[in-house]
Amino acid sequence: PFTAIDQIIGRPVELLEFNVNAVTEGIDALGEVTVRIQAGNGDETEVINPQYGTTMPRTFGGHGADTDIIVASAKAYLAAVNKLLVTYGYTEEIQESNSVTD
Repeated sequence: PFTAIDQIIGRPVELLEFNVNAVTEGIDALGEVTVRIQAGNGDETEVINPQYGTTMPRTFGGHGADTDIIVASAKAYLAAVNKLLVTYGYTEEIQESNSVTD
């Protein structure tokens, strides 16, 4: 689902970390997904590590849970992407590009 979400938002995103854990057992087990992403174009604001004084790209985390791992993955990825979009002010651009004209 990540490629489809990237196509919708029209921004490159780099997936840094993807973790899946089973919260419950059985046929209808609840799966928990955690992701960490960063902007894929590399020109976004970097943050300074206060301990070492080094700069690094800002990362965003997301969390999702569902009995369907694909749904849980999409929820986690969307949570992280939404944080990225709001932080860099991309939300208005996406709304304008996806709006339907009469």
